[in-house]
Amino acid sequence: MQQHSLSQCYLKSWCDPATPHGQEPYIWLISKNGDTKRRKAPKNVFTRPDRYTITLPDGQRSQDVEKYLSEIEDFYSRVLDKINRGDALTQNDRDSLCLFAATINLRTHSLDNSWRTFQKGIHNLVIAKEKELGLPRKTSLDTEKAIEESSAGILITGIDTTYSILRPKEQCIFVNSDDLGFIASDDPPPGFLPLTPHHMLLFVDDKKGFPLYVDVKQKTVDEANQLMRFHCAEEFISWKGETRSIWFDNPQQ
Repeated sequence: MQQHSLSQCYLKSWCDPATPHGQEPYIWLISKNGDTKRRKAPKNVFTRPDRYTITLPDGQRSQDVEKYLSEIEDFYSRVLDKINRGDALTQNDRDSLCLFAATINLRTHSLDNSWRTFQKGIHNLVIAKEKELGLPRKTSLDTEKAIEESSAGILITGIDTTYSILRPKEQCIFVNSDDLGFIASDDPPPGFLPLTPHHMLLFVDDKKGFPLYVDVKQKTVDEANQLMRFHCAEEFISWKGETRSIWFDNPQQ
């Protein structure tokens, strides 16, 4: 079963509006340095077989994590409809955004690889200790399983903490009418989450009473895209497959 690190419900907002009639909608994936670009249907990118599948002690394969993610995505899709209309959001809506943003942060390839490397380090230490003490493999079977199920493991262990960090923050949504709009990233920086080419969610500590929706100009869009492109691991997603040179500048300079 192919399972996504970036969900289809999220990616579909970046489907090219110029997709020919009768063709499956696609997104444009552009390499971090801008040298290559490719177009793919959202269902065919950022996937890995059984990414969140867990094998139970009786040998059955559990899809509970995938089901949980699907429920979060369903709530997110409903909130996104309200955002696209410019509607006010309830506290439950804001909580749904927090939960969805938390899963995005925990599902990136870079964090997944880091967590897997951490689990491998533990596993190697356990293997070495079992050999040193002449013990049969027991604990190392558990650490080996933790490596295999690391993508599910990081969600299970990290979702509550990540959500609790985001929930107290003020939410602000930048809105633009720029022709290219916001780009999406395979590894968005914490606190920033593009929702559509025309909406970006920010989590801010300032409690001065930001309005929910803030209209921004092209300069702000380009600066946000510069940060998003700089922070991506391998690829970013541009609504129409186009870029601006300023996006490739280093935002830290």
